[in-house]
Amino acid sequence: MEMLPFEAVDTDGDLDAYIAQQKAALLARGIFEERELVAIREAKIRKMLQSTLGCRMIEAARLGNLYKERQFSAGIPASEVYDVTEPDVLVVQGIIDAWFMEDEDIILVDYKTDRVKRDIHELVDKYRIQLDYYADALQRVTGRKVKKKIIYSISKGESIEIE
Repeated sequence: MEMLPFEAVDTDGDLDAYIAQQKAALLARGIFEERELVAIREAKIRKMLQSTLGCRMIEAARLGNLYKERQFSAGIPASEVYDVTEPDVLVVQGIIDAWFMEDEDIILVDYKTDRVKRDIHELVDKYRIQLDYYADALQRVTGRKVKKKIIYSISKGESIEIE
Protein backbone atom coordinates (compact mmCIF):
# COMPACT_ATOMS: atom_id res chain seq x y z
CA MET A 1 0.00 0.00 0.00
CA GLU A 2 2.97 2.26 0.68
CA MET A 3 4.16 2.05 -2.93
CA LEU A 4 0.74 2.27 -4.58
CA PRO A 5 0.14 5.65 -6.27
CA PHE A 6 -3.43 6.21 -5.12
CA GLU A 7 -3.79 9.37 -7.21
CA ALA A 8 -3.42 7.31 -10.42
CA VAL A 9 -6.09 4.73 -9.57
CA ASP A 10 -9.00 4.64 -12.02
CA THR A 11 -11.82 3.09 -10.01
CA ASP A 12 -13.89 2.74 -13.20
CA GLY A 13 -11.04 1.03 -15.05
CA ASP A 14 -9.48 -2.40 -14.86
CA LEU A 15 -8.05 -2.50 -11.34
CA ASP A 16 -6.45 -5.90 -11.87
CA ALA A 17 -4.49 -4.54 -14.84
CA TYR A 18 -3.51 -1.45 -12.81
CA ILE A 19 -2.29 -3.56 -9.88
CA ALA A 20 -0.35 -5.86 -12.24
CA GLN A 21 1.22 -2.79 -13.85
CA GLN A 22 2.26 -1.46 -10.44
CA LYS A 23 3.76 -4.82 -9.47
CA ALA A 24 5.75 -4.90 -12.72
CA ALA A 25 7.02 -1.38 -12.02
CA LEU A 26 8.15 -2.40 -8.52
CA LEU A 27 10.00 -5.36 -10.02
CA ALA A 28 11.62 -3.21 -12.72
CA ARG A 29 12.77 -0.64 -10.14
CA GLY A 30 14.31 -3.40 -8.02
CA ILE A 31 12.08 -2.69 -5.03
CA PHE A 32 10.79 -6.26 -4.97
CA GLU A 33 12.02 -9.54 -6.38
CA GLU A 34 9.74 -11.90 -8.29
CA ARG A 35 9.45 -14.28 -5.31
CA GLU A 36 8.31 -11.38 -3.09
CA LEU A 37 5.69 -10.19 -5.56
CA VAL A 38 3.97 -13.59 -5.36
CA ALA A 39 2.92 -12.70 -1.80
CA ILE A 40 0.99 -9.64 -2.98
CA ARG A 41 -2.66 -10.62 -3.30
CA GLU A 42 -4.26 -8.54 -6.04
CA ALA A 43 -7.79 -9.36 -4.88
CA LYS A 44 -7.09 -7.91 -1.43
CA ILE A 45 -5.66 -4.71 -2.92
CA ARG A 46 -8.58 -4.44 -5.34
CA LYS A 47 -11.06 -4.87 -2.49
CA MET A 48 -9.35 -2.11 -0.49
CA LEU A 49 -9.30 0.29 -3.46
CA GLN A 50 -13.00 -0.34 -4.11
CA SER A 51 -13.96 0.15 -0.47
CA THR A 52 -15.40 3.40 0.85
CA LEU A 53 -12.11 4.04 2.66
CA GLY A 54 -10.10 3.31 -0.49
CA CYS A 55 -12.21 5.75 -2.52
CA ARG A 56 -11.73 8.44 0.13
CA MET A 57 -7.97 7.86 0.06
CA ILE A 58 -7.91 8.02 -3.76
CA GLU A 59 -9.78 11.33 -3.68
CA ALA A 60 -7.47 12.72 -1.00
CA ALA A 61 -4.42 11.64 -3.05
CA ARG A 62 -5.76 13.43 -6.12
CA LEU A 63 -6.08 16.59 -4.03
CA GLY A 64 -2.54 16.18 -2.65
CA ASN A 65 -3.88 15.39 0.83
CA LEU A 66 -2.76 11.76 1.33
CA TYR A 67 0.38 11.07 3.34
CA LYS A 68 1.87 7.59 3.66
CA GLU A 69 4.54 5.97 5.81
CA ARG A 70 5.35 8.99 7.99
CA GLN A 71 7.78 8.49 10.86
CA PHE A 72 7.15 10.25 14.13
CA SER A 73 8.53 10.56 17.63
CA ALA A 74 6.59 11.91 20.57
CA GLY A 75 7.24 12.36 24.25
CA ILE A 76 4.53 11.23 26.62
CA PRO A 77 4.46 11.40 30.40
CA ALA A 78 5.49 8.06 31.92
CA SER A 79 2.48 8.32 34.22
CA GLU A 80 0.20 7.75 31.20
CA VAL A 81 1.70 4.29 30.73
CA TYR A 82 2.98 3.24 34.14
CA ASP A 83 1.81 3.68 37.70
CA VAL A 84 4.51 6.22 38.60
CA THR A 85 4.59 9.73 39.97
CA GLU A 86 7.98 10.79 38.59
CA PRO A 87 7.86 13.41 35.84
CA ASP A 88 9.73 11.13 33.42
CA VAL A 89 8.95 11.24 29.73
CA LEU A 90 8.79 8.21 27.45
CA VAL A 91 9.71 8.55 23.80
CA VAL A 92 7.24 6.83 21.50
CA GLN A 93 8.32 6.24 17.92
CA GLY A 94 6.46 4.74 15.04
CA ILE A 95 5.53 4.90 11.40
CA ILE A 96 2.02 5.96 10.51
CA ASP A 97 0.76 3.89 7.58
CA ALA A 98 -1.42 6.64 6.12
CA TRP A 99 -3.38 9.73 6.94
CA PHE A 100 -5.31 12.18 4.87
CA MET A 101 -7.06 15.49 5.17
CA GLU A 102 -10.80 15.55 4.78
CA ASP A 103 -12.21 19.02 5.05
CA GLU A 104 -10.07 20.50 7.83
CA ASP A 105 -9.61 17.33 9.84
CA ILE A 106 -7.32 14.31 9.73
CA ILE A 107 -8.37 10.74 9.03
CA LEU A 108 -5.77 8.32 10.39
CA VAL A 109 -5.45 4.90 8.70
CA ASP A 110 -3.57 1.88 9.96
CA TYR A 111 -3.36 -1.27 7.83
CA LYS A 112 -3.25 -4.57 9.69
CA THR A 113 -2.22 -7.87 8.15
CA ASP A 114 -3.11 -9.92 11.25
CA ARG A 115 -5.23 -12.92 10.43
CA VAL A 116 -8.46 -12.26 12.27
CA LYS A 117 -10.26 -15.46 13.23
CA ARG A 118 -13.64 -14.07 14.14
CA ASP A 119 -14.41 -10.41 14.35
CA ILE A 120 -12.46 -7.40 13.17
CA HIS A 121 -13.08 -5.87 16.62
CA GLU A 122 -10.19 -8.05 17.84
CA LEU A 123 -7.93 -5.54 16.12
CA VAL A 124 -9.48 -2.63 17.97
CA ASP A 125 -8.68 -4.17 21.33
CA LYS A 126 -5.15 -5.00 20.24
CA TYR A 127 -4.23 -1.68 18.55
CA ARG A 128 -6.35 1.05 20.17
CA ILE A 129 -3.50 2.47 22.26
CA GLN A 130 -1.13 2.49 19.29
CA LEU A 131 -3.58 4.54 17.23
CA ASP A 132 -4.22 6.88 20.14
CA TYR A 133 -0.48 7.65 20.23
CA TYR A 134 -0.41 8.14 16.47
CA ALA A 135 -3.39 10.49 16.64
CA ASP A 136 -1.84 12.49 19.47
CA ALA A 137 1.42 12.85 17.54
CA LEU A 138 -0.39 13.96 14.37
CA GLN A 139 -2.43 16.52 16.26
CA ARG A 140 0.69 17.96 17.88
CA VAL A 141 2.62 18.17 14.63
CA THR A 142 -0.15 19.46 12.37
CA GLY A 143 -2.24 21.48 14.82
CA ARG A 144 -5.31 19.80 13.33
CA LYS A 145 -7.84 17.47 14.88
CA VAL A 146 -7.81 13.74 14.13
CA LYS A 147 -11.49 13.24 13.34
CA LYS A 148 -11.32 9.48 12.78
CA LYS A 149 -8.95 6.59 13.47
CA ILE A 150 -9.51 3.68 11.11
CA ILE A 151 -8.02 0.21 11.06
CA TYR A 152 -8.15 -1.54 7.70
CA SER A 153 -7.84 -5.31 7.97
CA ILE A 154 -6.13 -6.61 4.84
CA SER A 155 -7.06 -10.21 5.66
CA LYS A 156 -10.75 -9.44 6.21
CA GLY A 157 -11.02 -6.67 3.62
CA GLU A 158 -12.87 -4.50 6.11
CA SER A 159 -12.32 -1.26 7.96
CA ILE A 160 -13.40 -0.24 11.40
CA GLU A 161 -13.38 3.11 13.13
CA ILE A 162 -11.95 3.37 16.61
CA GLU A 163 -13.88 5.57 18.98
